[in-house]
Amino acid sequence: MEARPLFGTAASRVAKTVAPILLVALCGSCAASPPPLQTSDDLIGEWTAPKNEHSAILRFDEDGTVRLEHVPRAAVTSDPSQPEPVELDRNDTVDLDGEWLFFDPTGTRDSGSVSVIPHVHDPRDDFSVNLRASGPGLCLEYGNVDDGQCLPFVRASDAGVSGP
Repeated sequence: MEARPLFGTAASRVAKTVAPILLVALCGSCAASPPPLQTSDDLIGEWTAPKNEHSAILRFDEDGTVRLEHVPRAAVTSDPSQPEPVELDRNDTVDLDGEWLFFDPTGTRDSGSVSVIPHVHDPRDDFSVNLRASGPGLCLEYGNVDDGQCLPFVRASDAGVSGP
């Protein structure tokens, strides 16, 4: 039996028709997503972790200050070495002020992460805020680090949420 080239066959005509459609469909969905965080300027503004009326909010200002509002307490007080996953209670939240520093993705081993140093008014409070860039959003890591627990934040403007 003689091998026939694929060029000019029905299969090649279908492939020529379907391939551009798939390419347009795939590229169209990619174009809609915002670019990943690259610089500290990308961080400035309001971010939200929407959950009905219990939205957690992060506000990063150009002067290096940050405000966290309605953040589940367990997300900022959990011990990363604990063996069990942490349950977040959106009715038990804290508000914190602090300072932030962004690690450039091309820089240190912590690249793409955000260091937040909360201002603690009561020495009994032991808050820890671990944020990292996650594509165009932010991930507030909590609980057992091996479980990869994350409270995802998106730009408030991307979530259709406006601040007070």
